[in-house]
Amino acid sequence: MLWGKTLSLYIPFGGGRRICPKLPLAVRMLHLINSLINCFDWKLEDGVVPETMNMGDKFGLTLQMAQPLRAIPKKS
Repeated sequence: MLWGKTLSLYIPFGGGRRICPKLPLAVRMLHLINSLINCFDWKLEDGVVPETMNMGDKFGLTLQMAQPLRAIPKKS
């Protein structure tokens, strides 16, 4: 976005003295998610089609998907 003669940038974690303290964790999580996406073939459980998949959550000690995905390691 351009406002007047200055350039306004979107900086999600802020900067300077008020930078978000969780920035290093967010960067590590990006690497972890990238590894999970690239190293596994993600499949739905048998008989489930994407159009009818339940995207809801199942509450417990941690949040889980109501309909689980299956991670299958890629063959090299």
